Amino acid sequence: MIKAVLFDMDGVLVDSFEAWLRLVNSASNEFNCPDISREQFKSVYGQSTALDVALFFPDRTVFEVDTYYKNHFYDFKEFVYPAPECHATVEELKRLGVDLAVITNTAGPLAREIVKDLGIGIDCVIGGDEVPNGKPAPDIVFKACDLLGVSANETILVGDSIYDMEAAKVSGSCSIGINGVVGDCTIDSLRELTGIVTYYLQL
Repeated sequence: MIKAVLFDMDGVLVDSFEAWLRLVNSASNEFNCPDISREQFKSVYGQSTALDVALFFPDRTVFEVDTYYKNHFYDFKEFVYPAPECHATVEELKRLGVDLAVITNTAGPLAREIVKDLGIGIDCVIGGDEVPNGKPAPDIVFKACDLLGVSANETILVGDSIYDMEAAKVSGSCSIGINGVVGDCTIDSLRELTGIVTYYLQL
């Protein structure tokens, strides 16, 4: 039986690709690193800050990059929106009685600020800096499960990247891919989640 839904944030609940593209290029300029093309960034969108450091900022620390991200993300606030059907879907899932969490490779303080500012009614928000290893490692799934009092096999993980799908697979969560990403189930819009969760609640 499914007791909780775990959401990735960027690309799932939040439309923020353009903001992140501009932010990482702003960081590249600040750290005297090469510009990052749209195509290059798209291929790794959703990865952890540690992987950003390895790929884009090899002379910097994860702490330095996360701090820059937090301090400058809202320089690009006009490019950050709730994803289509985000609010309605969250409210429908609440009415079904399942617990909800956001698990994101974005640093926790920034992620909680984004979720709050966009009025997304999810209180449990965990960032990639709050576990030993970000996705695709399963650490953040297990931390969410501990906080919600559920086991991983009682959860659905909704994500839009291979990092989300791998974290679900390794942890034992049921993966739901969106925006062209293939999981145990694949959906085209968030509103399809209501039917999937209703089905699992009846098992």
